[in-house]
Amino acid sequence: MNYYLTPLFILRKIKAMDEETIFRKRNIIKFTTTHNVLHHKVGNCYLIDFEDFMKTINPLKINKSYPIPRIRTVESATKEYNRIHKPRITHHVVADCLKKYKDEISYLKSERQYLINYDELEKQLIKFMKEKNKFIQ
Repeated sequence: MNYYLTPLFILRKIKAMDEETIFRKRNIIKFTTTHNVLHHKVGNCYLIDFEDFMKTINPLKINKSYPIPRIRTVESATKEYNRIHKPRITHHVVADCLKKYKDEISYLKSERQYLINYDELEKQLIKFMKEKNKFIQ
């Protein structure tokens, strides 16, 4: 049985796994319309076939559960790092770390911003700051 959900409800499911996700309601709507996911537009509201949406997101039918990586921009990665660690860093330090450890950190250049796997970046930033003798636990 197919059931339809709003993009906001789908977004809430994603945010339950990663509260600082970069996904937005518009991204879900755009993905749905560009990938021909079964949906209905009622006025200004989209109703998306959840099963069809999941099949499109997961075409290989992978049924293992993996943690969703925390995807961040350079600015949000800097803020998150500064919230947890000392000393505080700037976005220039993140850029230098990306250049030095580009093979160990997954990232994607999207328009004018980098989308970075924060979990991998954090490990490399700690290593980077220890090399500079500036990391404090």
